[in-house]
Amino acid sequence: MIPRRRYNMEPRFLGDLAAGMPAGKGRAVADFEKSFADYLGGSNLYSVRATASGRAALAILLDRLGVPAGSTVMLPAYTLGAMGPFLERQGYRWITCDVDENLPLMTGASVAAAWPGDGSVRCVLATHLFGIPADVPSIARFAHRHGAVVIEDCAQSAGSRLDGKMTGTMGDGALFSYNYLKPVNCFGGGAAVMPGKVDFPALPPQPRTEVAALFAGGVSEDLIFAGPWLRIPTAMLAFDGLAPIATAVDTMIRRPAGQAFDLQSMSRLQALHGLRSLATVERRIEARRAAAATICALAGLDDSMWLPGGATRANAYFLTVRVADAGSFRRDLWLKGVDAGYGTEVADYLDCPGSPERHCARRWFEQAVQIPCHESLSRREIERIGRVVGRLLRKYA
Repeated sequence: MIPRRRYNMEPRFLGDLAAGMPAGKGRAVADFEKSFADYLGGSNLYSVRATASGRAALAILLDRLGVPAGSTVMLPAYTLGAMGPFLERQGYRWITCDVDENLPLMTGASVAAAWPGDGSVRCVLATHLFGIPADVPSIARFAHRHGAVVIEDCAQSAGSRLDGKMTGTMGDGALFSYNYLKPVNCFGGGAAVMPGKVDFPALPPQPRTEVAALFAGGVSEDLIFAGPWLRIPTAMLAFDGLAPIATAVDTMIRRPAGQAFDLQSMSRLQALHGLRSLATVERRIEARRAAAATICALAGLDDSMWLPGGATRANAYFLTVRVADAGSFRRDLWLKGVDAGYGTEVADYLDCPGSPERHCARRWFEQAVQIPCHESLSRREIERIGRVVGRLLRKYA
C-alpha cells in the first residue's frame, strides 16, 4: 500500500538524542522562534511565540489583536471542522463564508458576499488549505474597511508563497501548527506570528509527560496508519458496511470532541526537532512539488490548483483532485494500492446556525480527494500513482 502521508524524523535529531542532546538545549525554544521568524523573512520583521498547540497560538492572537469576546469570527465553510466549536468555547460567535468554485479557499469576494450588516465580525480567519495560498491581501482590504482583523491559518502551508510573500506574513497575525505530518515537524506545538516587534506573553512549559505522549503518538500513528503495509482502517474502504467504524476511528484519532488546550510553550525537545526539520523543509517541499508535477503529467491532471511555479506557489501539502463520487474514487484507489484516506480531510461541518448553504464548499466537500505526493515516495511509487489516478479519472469522467 502506498501511504497517503508520512512524517519526517530528522536523522540529525536522532544523533542529538544519541549524544544526550546538544549543550545549548536550554535555548532551543528561543532559537526555534528566531529561526522561524528568519524563515518567514527576518526576525527583525516578525515576532514568533512558539506554543504547545495551534489552538493556543490562535487564542494568543485573538487576545493580542484585541478581538473582543462575544464578537464574531468569519471562517471558510470548507475548513477544519474543529475550528468553529473551538472558537465557541473561547467565547466567540462564528459564521461561515463560501469558498471559490475552482480553489478550496475563501476570497475577498466570498467574504464580502457573506458579510453581515450588523458590524459583529471583528476577525476573519483566512485558511491556506492543502498548502494553496489564499488571497489574503484582498481579504484584508475588505476586512480592514469594516473594522476587522485578518488571521492567517497556516497549519498546512509553511513554505507556500503568494506573489513572493510567504504565507503567515500577509495578515495581522498568523497561526502555524507543527504536528508530525506538517512541513515543519515539531511532533505537535504551534506558533503565533505577528509583524513587527510584539511583546508576546511568557508561557509555562508543556509538561514532559504530554511531550512524550506526542512523540509516542506520532511514531505509533506512522507505524499503524501510514506504514508501508496494509492500513487496517483504510481497508474498511472496501466494505460499505464498515464505513461507520471508519468514521468513528477518524473522529477518535484526528478530531476528538472538546479537545482541551493550555496556554503553554513548546517544549525544548519539540523545538530541537523543529530546528532540524526547518533546516530541510525547502528541500522536502521541492521533492513534494516534483512528485505532484510527475503525477499530474502522468494522470493528465490540470496542475493549476496547486500553483506550480513563479512568485505564487503551494507547498504540495496535498495534491487534490475532484470527482463526482469521491467515496468510490477513494475506494478504487485503495483497491489498486494507493491510499487516499477513508474520509474527507476537512470540514466536519458545512452548515452553521444562522448561515445559508455554502454551495461551492458543499461541492468541494463531496468531490475532493487528496492524493499522496509526499517526499518519502519513491520514483516507482510516484509513477504508479500517476498511472492509477489517470486510469480512474477516465473511468469516472
